[in-house]
Amino acid sequence: MDDFPPIIGICIAAIILLIPFLFFVYCAVYTFSKTVREAAKRHKWLEFTWAMLTLLCLIALATPGDGHGVAARRAWTNNEIDQIHTAILSYETEYGQPPPATDNAGIMKELAGDNPRKIEFISLMPQHFNEKGEVVDIWGTPLRLSVADPEHPVIQSAGPDKQWNTPDDMNWEKEP
Repeated sequence: MDDFPPIIGICIAAIILLIPFLFFVYCAVYTFSKTVREAAKRHKWLEFTWAMLTLLCLIALATPGDGHGVAARRAWTNNEIDQIHTAILSYETEYGQPPPATDNAGIMKELAGDNPRKIEFISLMPQHFNEKGEVVDIWGTPLRLSVADPEHPVIQSAGPDKQWNTPDDMNWEKEP
């Protein structure tokens, strides 16, 4: 189910969140509008329908997902890997060599502007980093970054299982 289109999930979530909001608005209007209260007295099914829809939405929100989020998380991590790859290429273009640091945090510091010309090759949000300053995937695992071979920089994620060298690992290795 990794191929579940993220837009469908977003639409379902929007609908699920919209129904309780509309019910809340209805309740507020019901409280302050005599006309709405009179209409509700004539149509008891309306209040019952709104209450049931809200209950179903709350149950749906409380139910654990069935894995559809994995595709979105993999896409997020692929995007992150692509951004880092682009930043490394930009750094190489600017300085004629990859970042001299050899660890995740050091490479990311240089790409973020701690370089001779203070150029910011990449700008990631705080949730992209752990407390050590290492860039992490969506599952919180630090990415493996290596620019030891300038012709073949390596950017890898352990994937959803957070274990290295398993089939779900994600990587970008520059082709020769």
